[in-house]
Amino acid sequence: MPFEGLNILIVEDEPLIGFVLQDLIEDAGGRVVAHATTLREAEQCAEIEGFDLAILDINLNGEFSYPAARRLAMRNQPFFFVTGYAHLKVPDDLSGVPVLDKPYTRHAILRTAEQVLDRPVTA
Repeated sequence: MPFEGLNILIVEDEPLIGFVLQDLIEDAGGRVVAHATTLREAEQCAEIEGFDLAILDINLNGEFSYPAARRLAMRNQPFFFVTGYAHLKVPDDLSGVPVLDKPYTRHAILRTAEQVLDRPVTA
């Protein structure tokens, strides 16, 4: 399974999308260890140990997840963004982080995870 043994943090404010992403991760053998729906929760989760990858929605009910992303980057924690707002420009200091447009596919999530983890995960 592509995500076998991986612990994942999800930052997503839309419950249905969060559940679909969690199902995708679990179906691929991964485990969701935390799920944040607000910027405050995302910032708190960015400080915890025990996950291998974070998937961050950029827009969390009108607040951007960039502060949490910066915390992850400072800790060298692999992560990438997802967004339903393709026109949003990521700040320069985060411009190297992959951004996956919604709606995304299972293959796109796996391919992007592979890119940020720098190891094969696709099956």
